[in-house]
Amino acid sequence: MPNFSLTGVVKSDGLYGMEIAVDTKSLGIDPQTVTFDLSLDYCRSNAADLASITSAFENTFLASLASVTGFRYWIGLQISSNKNIFWIDGTPLSYNNLNMSTVTNGETLSVYYSPGQQWVAASSSIALEGRICKKPSNPNIPPFRNGSTLGFWHTHDPTMIKDQDGLFQVYFTDYNIPASISSDRKTFYGNGTAFLNGLPWTRNYTHSKDRCNYADFKNKNKDSNATEDCIWCPDAHYVNGKYYMYYSASSFGSKVSGMYLATSLTGRSDDWTNQGEVFNSAAFSWNAIDPSLMVDDDGTWYMSFGSWFSGIWQYTLNSTGFVKDGAQPVHLADGSDHGKYYYLTASIGHCCAGLQSTYKVVYGRATNPQGPFVDKAGTPMLNGGGTELIVTLYPMIGPGNGYVYKDVGQDVYVYHYYDALNGGHARLSINYLNYTEDGWPYLY
Repeated sequence: MPNFSLTGVVKSDGLYGMEIAVDTKSLGIDPQTVTFDLSLDYCRSNAADLASITSAFENTFLASLASVTGFRYWIGLQISSNKNIFWIDGTPLSYNNLNMSTVTNGETLSVYYSPGQQWVAASSSIALEGRICKKPSNPNIPPFRNGSTLGFWHTHDPTMIKDQDGLFQVYFTDYNIPASISSDRKTFYGNGTAFLNGLPWTRNYTHSKDRCNYADFKNKNKDSNATEDCIWCPDAHYVNGKYYMYYSASSFGSKVSGMYLATSLTGRSDDWTNQGEVFNSAAFSWNAIDPSLMVDDDGTWYMSFGSWFSGIWQYTLNSTGFVKDGAQPVHLADGSDHGKYYYLTASIGHCCAGLQSTYKVVYGRATNPQGPFVDKAGTPMLNGGGTELIVTLYPMIGPGNGYVYKDVGQDVYVYHYYDALNGGHARLSINYLNYTEDGWPYLY
């Protein structure tokens, strides 16, 4: 039988917090009356996740702990609407001696150990007496978590900035480029649109409205003359005292697309001015959609873009945000920088199909902003390489179209996925982004 030992005891508010070493793992026992969400936040803020049970020994140990203390503990088990059981940290459920007979509805649930010696379903809104955090076997890389935000949730192709008032603004694909707003980066509220009166200047590219009504948007009631639901994938940044937002205008199945630029002095949703078309793809094999701006440390602006046709490309821009005189498109990939490396992130697979989406995000890196980018195995991205950054992990289906936001003290990755617990609707998610000692990114 594996050994376990008490490695630390800290007294807090009359209760004892314990850290128990179990094999290569560390279990943090924290007896406080808390809800599931607060327990999850607490564990993750300490580079851990709510404990999952991956062996009979762990189950016996946690059950004994609950029996001895008499506490009902939160652990990391959840149950979907069709009663599939999964761990929130992505660990496969390999131990099945869990009695879930009390599950009677389709809510997302967590479980606790009851006096009757079994794990029982509990609504995540109630408060239990304790929580159990489990640190990963590699303490240098925290476990991946589902970074779902709260409040306003319907979001596709998100980009995020911090506006002049210090509030987080997320802009995303939909009619007139909608916005949501948050003060804490956790709970978001609807916040109007960037273009209240539409974008009539894009209609050379968005004239076929019906081809743009993909699954998330097709049931909305819209003016019969309104075609701006074909405005895709905004990309917003704060550069040299001004906010820049690129966006693409297109329709499904077409590679004749236009890339546009809007600017703002405040970043607020009611304060954007269109500056015109940056370039289009009418005469090229590639597609002018899905923009991603990077401003290098030397002040050079790079615009990566494209998908569906001929892969990812890049233009060099001037300091006003438009294509630099004489610049030619370079075939490479989307990128951002960290330390001495530039990173390519690419969403691959089938997008925009709800629960049938196969999107995932892969990456590579290079020492030059125009590549060549290679993955961990050394395979060039242009030759099919790509190390997985984020993939489907139930109930998170088809994650993709992410955006790196460099916040003070901690980079984050902003992306969407399709929620299997909510009808397959697109949902905003934000994860912390960090790098291993040898410079490879990971999310947690």
